[in-house]
Amino acid sequence: MKYYYPIEIPNLQIIQDKVFKLFPNEYISKRALFYLPNELFLNVTELKATLDTLGLTNSIRKFGFMILPAGHRTALHVDSGDTTFSLNIPIRNYVNTKVDFYTSTVEPVNTHDPNSPLGFWEYNLKDCVHVDTIEMTGSNIINVKEIHMVTNNNILPRITLLIRLDKDFIMEQRESNLCFHLRKQADSPLYDH
Repeated sequence: MKYYYPIEIPNLQIIQDKVFKLFPNEYISKRALFYLPNELFLNVTELKATLDTLGLTNSIRKFGFMILPAGHRTALHVDSGDTTFSLNIPIRNYVNTKVDFYTSTVEPVNTHDPNSPLGFWEYNLKDCVHVDTIEMTGSNIINVKEIHMVTNNNILPRITLLIRLDKDFIMEQRESNLCFHLRKQADSPLYDH
């Protein structure tokens, strides 16, 4: 399970409602990926408590929103930048949405999305092999350095909170437990989930 790791989020509905109040209305009908100041999200008591309990608070680089309009999908891509893992929490209209994962032996093309300040590495579907799918009805830590494509089969825009984790964040499976820690803190204990 190297592509994604399901994460149980207590008080999910409360977190979704409070985080949605932070969502800027001007983006509701656009396809966009954007980041907001971390403090906005860390002031959501239930979200901060959950991140503290999971041992993730000190691993956070930035918080953002990804909006995918009804009936749309992203390019088949790998995220650019130095973040490998993202905790993705569904906020609105997430039933009938999915992330498909692929492999490829072909090199990607560096692309810039006009709806985002960020670039990404794009792949051609004909050069890829589908390996896994996850319906995004729950929260997951996703490896954004794996080839993936997000699809929204809803009649409304899909809104997801992206919590980008530190480049030194490591996840590993140990027996039946999921463990994560920061690489730069080699002497820190692993969190078992």
